[in-house]
Amino acid sequence: MIVYGQDFSKRAIDQIIEYAQSHDLKLICLDCNNDNYEWCEILLKQYQLSPLEWIALFKNATTIATTTYHGLTFSLIFKKRFAFFKTNFIMDKAGSFLRELGLYDLFNKEGVTIEEMLGYEWNYEKINSVINMKRKESYDFLKQIIE
Repeated sequence: MIVYGQDFSKRAIDQIIEYAQSHDLKLICLDCNNDNYEWCEILLKQYQLSPLEWIALFKNATTIATTTYHGLTFSLIFKKRFAFFKTNFIMDKAGSFLRELGLYDLFNKEGVTIEEMLGYEWNYEKINSVINMKRKESYDFLKQIIE
């Protein structure tokens, strides 16, 4: 299980550890901002990974636990089961995107558990259509600006 983010609550950490142990998963922390998560088995610092290695870890992860927008988006892009532990800052940033995906209520409700998030039935057909639409909008915007 990839762990990527900051400001994990004690409750979130306990759930992550318990889930990993009960599913025989190693906890691999991808350093986000000089994180020192001694509760993870492996800590990979940013300087130890190229961007492609970082992305490959997301792509090949069994599950992901994150508090970040990048963790959220890469989890979705690679169709992973993931737990997104919200912070107000990230919900401000990701809220409209999560609403478009139909995932806002899942991640924003109080007391949501890691089991609920990782056990959620992801509708990747819908998710991919939204992501593809966003990619096209971004591409069209960049193309317009360059021209």
